[in-house]
Parts: sequence; structure tokens; C-alpha cells
Amino acid sequence: MGISYGVPVASAVLIEEGRVLRAAAQERLTGLKRDPSFPYQAIEFVKGGRELQVYSLVGEGSLNFPLSQDIHRYPLGLSMAASSFFASPFDKAGILVVDFMTTEIYRGEGTEIQRVEGWDFPNTLGLFCSAITQFLGFSPGEGDYKVMGLAGYGKARFVEELRRALEIYPGGFSLNPEFFGVEGNRFFKSGFVSLLKTPPAPSLQRPLSPYADIAASAQAVFEEALISLAKKAIETSGSKNLVLAGSQALNGLANYRLAKDLGVNLYIQPEAGEGGASLGSGYLAWVERTGQRSLPLLNPFLGKDYREGLQEALEKSGLRWKELSRQAIIERTAEALSVGKVVGWFRGRFEWGPRALGARSILADPRKPEMKDIVNLRIKRREPFRPFAPTVLMERAGEFFYLPEGGEFPLMFMQMVVPVVSSEIPAVTHEDRTARPQSLSKEFNPDFYDLIKAFGEATGVPVVLNTSFNLKGKPIVADPQQAISTFLETDLDALVLENFWVENG
Repeated sequence: MGISYGVPVASAVLIEEGRVLRAAAQERLTGLKRDPSFPYQAIEFVKGGRELQVYSLVGEGSLNFPLSQDIHRYPLGLSMAASSFFASPFDKAGILVVDFMTTEIYRGEGTEIQRVEGWDFPNTLGLFCSAITQFLGFSPGEGDYKVMGLAGYGKARFVEELRRALEIYPGGFSLNPEFFGVEGNRFFKSGFVSLLKTPPAPSLQRPLSPYADIAASAQAVFEEALISLAKKAIETSGSKNLVLAGSQALNGLANYRLAKDLGVNLYIQPEAGEGGASLGSGYLAWVERTGQRSLPLLNPFLGKDYREGLQEALEKSGLRWKELSRQAIIERTAEALSVGKVVGWFRGRFEWGPRALGARSILADPRKPEMKDIVNLRIKRREPFRPFAPTVLMERAGEFFYLPEGGEFPLMFMQMVVPVVSSEIPAVTHEDRTARPQSLSKEFNPDFYDLIKAFGEATGVPVVLNTSFNLKGKPIVADPQQAISTFLETDLDALVLENFWVENG
């Protein structure tokens, strides 16, 4: 079992015979966003009441958990690299780790991972991204997605200034210490404010100039740096396969550029940030003990299943509910979406990672442009400029989006931003005519696939707006009580709780 703690998101993973059986971030079980505490609940969940032979830990922190068996410890950067390489279907690949504390290039082949080069805090691309996030008035880590959304409203007119702050050279980069580092509780220095001739932003609720332009410029410079590192990773690995890990591996705009401009085959495991390091430590222990590679991780539904006690929870809630067959639930949900209702969707084991992939989702009709404001303001209660992701049937995806070669796996896990080529889905089309789609096969999630197929048959558009089932500042719901509480706090029209159809009284 892999355990990660002492990082922004603690987690635990169970690996058996090279296969990931269970995985969960601590935040999903405690309901505390980015919970860094020791993952007691996550450990107990993945153990499932069993005694395990081997435990692997990330970092050197003391262990406050009774373990009597073999304990392996691995560095954070190596653990993150292993989390994506050993989860990937590639036997050989270049590896990039892009995180707050470290930026590293590795090469992987078979059961071996070798470090090629690295940059340590405070000279990391993760610090650059966190400083920009903070300068724009958002919380580092949690607010990085907001910066990407804000960038779609801006023009990259601060690129030259930012290139002075982040020097990029073939195969590497350097942050200028005149502009970046820890100064009080900030990651940017006063010189950075002078460089941009702009004061730090307040908490942005709309895409104001010049802050949207700074976001667009930072995105462009980050992509330039990442492409430079990727070229070196490809060259040193001798492979067109590239795997990414670290919190900035979820930058969907940059991932599109990597696939389109470099022609690489990309893989990024679903929980790519520091919270996913537990997966890498588990893989490293497996390889060390057996000399064998693990099996590819292509199924992100590794969380807990809550099929017991649903009726009792609903009876206590005071809500109106009805138990239906699987087919009836799918048909009723598709009908509700087609007439403009917003539905909470809770079915099966929750996802590993920060993306809602069809187990814990809020769903709406992408054809109706007003859905963007309805879900942002009435349901999610977040900034109105934030974009929404679509889920589309894989075989129809090319009708709605431009999909680059080599992006099969990031598109499966909703990790790539691509151009929209259809005018039929305005609610999931961002200001810059892009979207971050999930390309869905029936094998990946049969219930979710059949729902979208039914919606497509009713409307002609096999796409739904799919955002995470949570409120601003809270993690994605995991258990039925969290789902019911969120439903009662919002203006959701209906809730699907396994085979229960639920409506407000």
C-alpha cells in the first residue's frame, strides 16, 4: 500500500498483483478541501479490514500509524514520476514532473526510472505558476484552474516581461530571483509588481483587464517552458511517449500543445499532483519486490462504493424519492436534462483524482447557453468566468472537438483543452472557443455512456455539461450524506443516488 502525507493532499492506494484495487485522497473521506492530515480514513478504506505485507511512504516524515511489516520510503519527485510512468501503457517514455517543490526530467524503460535533470524550489515551474495564481488574487494550488479559465479572456501582451522573469533555454529554464521567491506570505516579490507595472489583483469575480492579459501571457510562457523540457525528455528517452506528473501536469492547454506541436503520445495518471505520489510509492515498492512492472491504470473509479443504507439516508432527509430500474434512471435523467433541469449524478465508486468523470457529477444541457450562468452562480457559487467541461461519446467526439493524435489518454481523463468545432454546445464552449472534454467509451463507464447516448438520441447532441459534484471550497462529494447535503444546499433540480431518483420536497 502506498501512503502520501505531509503534502497538500494526503492519500492512500492499495496495489495487489500489480493492479490498483482502491485509492482515495483523504479530503474525499473527511470533506475538508485539500486535507493534508495523516490519511487515517483513506488508509482504513483501502485496507478494507485486511492486514497488508508492505507499506510504502512518500518522504521522510514520521509515521503515526501502527505498522508491523516492511516499510519502504521514496522521495516525492521520484514517487510522482513513478505514479504516471508505471500507470501508463508505455514500456519506454520520457517523464516530466512539474510541481511546486520540484521540476524534474526522467527517462523510464521497463522497470527502470532514471533522473536526467532537475530544478529544486524555489527555482521550479510550479513556483512560477503559484506566484501568478497568487498575483491574480487566487489561492495557489486550488486557484490554478481559475488562471487557465481567465487566460481565455485575455491577450498575451505581457510575454516579454514574463520572459525576463522566467528565462527559457533549450532543455531548461531559470526563475529570476529578483521577481520570485518567498517574501512574507507571497511567492512573488515587489520587483515583479514593478516589472508588470500592475498592482496585484483583488479577488477577481470577472475577467478584468489587465489581469486576463497577464493570465494569457503566463499561460503562453509556461507552455514555452514545458515544451522546452518535453523536447529534452523525448530526446533523452529516445521515445515519442511522454508521461507527466505533478500539479501542473493538469494544465490542459499545455497538454494540447504537447500533443499537437510535438506529436507525442501522452499519458497522465488521474491524480497527477502531490496527492497521487502515494500511487508512485506503491508502484516503486511493487517493482522493487517483484522485479515486474505494474498493470496500466486505465480505470479511475477506485473509491468507495455506497450501495448500502441509501434508503435509510433518504428517509431521514425529508426528500421525495423513488427507486427505479437502471434503465428508468437513465431515461428519466436524459429527459430531465433535455428540458433544462440540472441533475446531481451519484453512481458507483468515486473517482481517483480531481476530475468528475461520471461517478460524482453535476450534469446539464450543453445546448443552452444560459446553463453556464445557472450552474456557476446558482449551483456551484463560483466565479462566472469559469468554464465547464463536456463529456462526449468517443465515437462522436470528432463532430464537436478537434482532437490531436496522441491525446487518447488525457482525453479519457479530461486532461486536455482542445478547440471546439461545433456551434451546438455553447454552455461548454469557453470564450476562446475551447473546451476540456472527456471522450467516453462504453467500456470506461457503461451507466454514464448509456445516459449520454439516451440524451443524444433525444436531442441529436451526444454531449452533456459535466462538472464536479461539489460546492466552491469543498471537495467532490464521496458518500451519500455528502451528496444529499449538497443537494439540499443548492438549486439542483434532481439527484440520482444510484437507482434512486430524488427531488426536493
